[in-house]
Amino acid sequence: ESIPIGCYNEGTPRTLDMFEWDSSDVTATECVNFCYESMSPLEVIYAGVQGTVCTCGTTYHTYGEGVDEDCNTPCSADSSQICGGDSSISVAEIRIGSYMGCFNDGTPRALSSASKTGYDGMTAGACIGFCTQRAASSQYAGVQAGDECYCGNSYDTYGHADESDCNEQCSGDSSEICGGTMLSSVHLMGY
Repeated sequence: ESIPIGCYNEGTPRTLDMFEWDSSDVTATECVNFCYESMSPLEVIYAGVQGTVCTCGTTYHTYGEGVDEDCNTPCSADSSQICGGDSSISVAEIRIGSYMGCFNDGTPRALSSASKTGYDGMTAGACIGFCTQRAASSQYAGVQAGDECYCGNSYDTYGHADESDCNEQCSGDSSEICGGTMLSSVHLMGY
């Protein structure tokens, strides 16, 4: 899911400084797609457009919020879309991996296309990144037991569990929940 955030001041170095694409083909939509493909293991990323330049990163307010009237330059590839302004950048937030809920698991696994277990850096984003690389046709990524990841297209084989049952902290970020024993915190892949 991508959500327009607004118009922000741009400067040097660029506000969104992790990836850059400079092309006459840049539009707000294509920039979101580029940033998603470039940074998809992260859970929340930002895409920004200024003229023919698309930039991606994890923070967007380095130079402060601009006024909407400053983002008034039509994209050269699609004049119905706005591509920032002379010193302003149009920013959108990309939310990856919409949360589906807590689900029971069993044998065989509900999410059975690929798996990774015992990973010390496990988060929902890390699992989505793994599934994107190892099981690209999968629609869902499920984290379990704090350090396990499962990928597949069917997650509700064993039924929905109470949200409170998924209470295991992720090994890679203790502020995130990564399921429980035979319980998956399931995320839709993509945005």
